[in-house]
Amino acid sequence: MKRWRHFPGVTDDHDRPLGAAGVLLLGAAIATVMFAPLSPTLTRLWGSRVVCGIGFLLLIVSYAGMITVDRSTRVAVFELLLVFLGAGSALVIAPAIDLVMTSVPSERAGVGSAFSSAILSTGRALGIAVLGSVLSTGYRSRIWGSLDTLPAGVREAAGESIGGTQLIVFGIHDQLADHGRGLLEAASSAFAGAMHITAGLSAAAAAVALLIVLVWMPRNSTAPTRP
Repeated sequence: MKRWRHFPGVTDDHDRPLGAAGVLLLGAAIATVMFAPLSPTLTRLWGSRVVCGIGFLLLIVSYAGMITVDRSTRVAVFELLLVFLGAGSALVIAPAIDLVMTSVPSERAGVGSAFSSAILSTGRALGIAVLGSVLSTGYRSRIWGSLDTLPAGVREAAGESIGGTQLIVFGIHDQLADHGRGLLEAASSAFAGAMHITAGLSAAAAAVALLIVLVWMPRNSTAPTRP
């Protein structure tokens, strides 16, 4: 159903199939699939530090570029940033796991594998929790001042996320008249602003990780020798 028809002027920007968002994210997935098999080869040629450093550099470029993304950004530019994101992730993970695996004796390879898996899972969970909280808080702080046109009983739910705002506006569009369009525009701007902050923090974290790699990570991974 084309719910955006209730708000003339918003249709061109928002009346798109939900699957389009998934298609846009394919850039990162394809880049990950392409670069993940290359990462071990590049690590043997250039060393763990170089490959991991290149990966973090790509992540920094991707996150920094996302700070500038808005509704006027071309899809090709956004896709390129996602390609950098996927490629950077692929180049970082393989050398990091290789470093863990080669730092333990071969008879304890199972422990090293379990440890690296636990670190990856914990990192993902913490990243989602922390950055998700930053995104949610940033959106709420930006959209709250625009929710006074909504009934008091639904403002709390509308301020939780951009999806919540859209759901409430769609549900009571008959009561909002022209205010609905303005609220949708405010929601888009608030979400973009919150995403810029989240991307900026991600870029800063990747920069710190790059510094750690350049200073402390061994150039090559070497398997421990048995006594």
